[in-house]
Amino acid sequence: MKKIIFIFVIASFISADIINKIVIAGNEITQDNTILKLIHHVPGDSIDIQLAIEDQMLLFNTGLFNDVIIYPSKDIYYIYVLEKPKLFPKIAIDKHDILGWSYGGSLLFNNISGENRKLQLSILGGQTTLIDIKYSNPILTATNDSININLYNKYFTSPEDDYIIDKRGINLSLAFYSNNPSHQLQLSNKIEYNKILFLDKPFDEEHHYSMRNTIAYIKNQANNLFKVKLSYINFNTTYKKYFSLDIQNNYYLYFNPNKKDGRLLVKNYAKINFSDDVPLYNQTYIISETNVRGYTLNDVVNEPILQNKLLLCNNIITSTLQIELPLFNKKIINTKLLLFWDFGIGSNNYKKYDLKNKIRSHGFGIRYNIMKLGSIDFCIGMNPYNATKTIQTIVNFKYF
Repeated sequence: MKKIIFIFVIASFISADIINKIVIAGNEITQDNTILKLIHHVPGDSIDIQLAIEDQMLLFNTGLFNDVIIYPSKDIYYIYVLEKPKLFPKIAIDKHDILGWSYGGSLLFNNISGENRKLQLSILGGQTTLIDIKYSNPILTATNDSININLYNKYFTSPEDDYIIDKRGINLSLAFYSNNPSHQLQLSNKIEYNKILFLDKPFDEEHHYSMRNTIAYIKNQANNLFKVKLSYINFNTTYKKYFSLDIQNNYYLYFNPNKKDGRLLVKNYAKINFSDDVPLYNQTYIISETNVRGYTLNDVVNEPILQNKLLLCNNIITSTLQIELPLFNKKIINTKLLLFWDFGIGSNNYKKYDLKNKIRSHGFGIRYNIMKLGSIDFCIGMNPYNATKTIQTIVNFKYF
């Protein structure tokens, strides 16, 4: 959780004054109207402390401001913002679960015309070569980016070094919101070109275009995140059209009502492709930092038992139990101790799952939450097949 300084005058809330005026300060770039669309309060409302906290979080989460302070005083609702610059160069880091790290830079054109519109240009090199252009515009609601356009060119070699993929595409997504901010509906359309060069057969290549139309529903509550995504994928050649279904549920059980003494995460995930003939780039590794931790490809090569576990699959089902306990807090960084148990099963036939192919691991780690950036997990995972220990670094930066 990002830490934001909340400053309120308690007497203002006790008296429940009616807001006659909203005063905004510090916004040399952002239009007043952009900020006013984000908040719940309007002149004529009584000040609500919970809504004031939500107003502050909504403004901060736009990514436009380094800090936000809301200060109600009698009948005036003061909003102070510390804006980020319009032109913002950043270091770009990407971590593929199997391939590894890629590094580069990005240039963010932030808050275009003071309306929270953004354009970001990124270039990465390393295990993955990426050229990426993203544009976002919150035209339907002011709390999140509602329209996103993404142009990309991605080039990488497979983890087993047996093929190279050159991926180019455009993705357009549109988000709809209900009156309840915890519910969201998204529509997206992705048109993609993939060129696959097989290294063991130098003259053997695949070229095909695909179109993916997706509808997604997201419910995001304090202790419950639920996502379901249904896609229809159509190919111009080689593969038949089919449906794909992704379901994820993260449920948190807190050890006390104050949410200070840690929590238990129960995470379930399923990816199902309703076809037995799925292209390589739509298959999924079970052994990954987001699925079953504690394994490397060397474990598969050196352990005959694991070679039959269908680690790269058309379909996977995974579950995680993770205990997260607070360790120590600093001004900028706080840490948590992680204890986890991961389970997974894969299949290349969506109608049949062999329980003999289940895979599991357990381990522990430390999570570093860095204020206003996100988190990094350092995990040591162990698998029961050869008792090897794998140290993994999992990056979850949101504003890096």
